[in-house]
Amino acid sequence: MGGFNKEGAMHIVITGSTRGLGQGLAVEFLNQGHDVLINGRDSKRVEEVKKSLDKRYPSNRILAYSCDVVDFSEVEKMYQYALTEFGSVDIWINNAGMDQNREHVWDYDPEHMNTIIDVNIKGVLNGTRVASERMKESGGFIYNMEGYGSNDMMSDKMSIYGMTKRAVTYFTLSAAKEVKDSQVKICLLSPGMVVTDLLLGSLPKDSEKREKSIRIFNILADTVADVATFLVDRIIKNKKNGVRIAWLTKTRITGRFLSQIFRKRELKGLE
Repeated sequence: MGGFNKEGAMHIVITGSTRGLGQGLAVEFLNQGHDVLINGRDSKRVEEVKKSLDKRYPSNRILAYSCDVVDFSEVEKMYQYALTEFGSVDIWINNAGMDQNREHVWDYDPEHMNTIIDVNIKGVLNGTRVASERMKESGGFIYNMEGYGSNDMMSDKMSIYGMTKRAVTYFTLSAAKEVKDSQVKICLLSPGMVVTDLLLGSLPKDSEKREKSIRIFNILADTVADVATFLVDRIIKNKKNGVRIAWLTKTRITGRFLSQIFRKRELKGLE
């Protein structure tokens, strides 16, 4: 893979990286000496995060670009901006995503429903399309983010979000086959349950159901920092196409439930 600068740093673009796991990934890449472009739809939020990161890291290692990943032309412009400023794009992570309201299928607001589908599916398609075309000669990695539903798991009032994430998994694995004879490598990131606003927003309002969900989250969820560190370490080491980098594996899940017999986990933020 090309695109290393003289210090050996890689250049990474992360969509939806002004909060949650996306921001956590950006911070960890910066911690490990790499250069990052942060992105979000809210230009004010993007600039706030950029200023915050500039206080901790050299400002020339951080780019900020505000755009909606649903707009193909804007995604093209973002890639070109990163390429112009960094000289290359080595890793592109399609992290931008949107959760759904917890409501029955007959209650879905059509506009909100379409926005979720656009961001979670079209955003991934746009990012993968743009990055793969540009990386054909220079080489590079594209990572798409899995989520609830990717493994066919189903839950009440999660059908839209689950559908979009299942689509992302299918698309990514299929696209990886299409690029197998090129310099492009397309892979999956599977973070499991991460304590972010998205996860906390999924807590039921009913007190009994909320308490039950918190018990499960305390067993299976993890902090942004822990998950981001794990994912970034493996992204940097990965050299293969079509790889799934998974944090919450079946082995880890089993171990968590067994360990509850001896020690209960209580994560900060899950009150």
